[in-house]
Amino acid sequence: MKIQKFSTGDALILWWAYTWRKIVIGIILFFIFALCKYGLTGSFLGANNFNGYPLANIINAVVAIIISIAIIKIVLDKKYRHFEFKFVKSGTEHDEIILSLGCSFTKSIRLWWAYVWRCIVAQILYTIILGIIFIVINYTVVLNGNFAFSLMGGIFLIIWIIGFIVIDILIFRTIINRNYGKYSLISVSK
Repeated sequence: MKIQKFSTGDALILWWAYTWRKIVIGIILFFIFALCKYGLTGSFLGANNFNGYPLANIINAVVAIIISIAIIKIVLDKKYRHFEFKFVKSGTEHDEIILSLGCSFTKSIRLWWAYVWRCIVAQILYTIILGIIFIVINYTVVLNGNFAFSLMGGIFLIIWIIGFIVIDILIFRTIINRNYGKYSLISVSK
């Protein structure tokens, strides 16, 4: 096994492995939590006023975070067609990997946090920039007498979603082949 440069294509594979698991588990958990939260009595449609919503939302968030961390661990333990991930002691510079440290839950938490804070910062900045562009273009269109706001809103929504996906993939690229204190996460070829 040799240390390899982690490419954007590899980041796309990693992003998809993480994202589809998150979506499938999220859908399943949504229905489980909805059943627990609203019950089978028809209050799913709001017929029952339940004051435990804040607690239920906190529980949902904690469970979602734990599952997201577990998915990161699963994705990093997986062996892909052309590469896999290894945790090695920091400072490993030679091409041959002799000792690989396992992917523990604490390492997964650290990587999850590295991913999450980058996502939050990048997506807030991206949304602000795209929002400013949207406002300027809309203002220009309205001044010219064209009222195509709904069409432009749809186009900007598509651009916004595609941008979020690209940002996610690039963020996955930045957290690989990086030093995390006592260990580094590297990509190795098979």
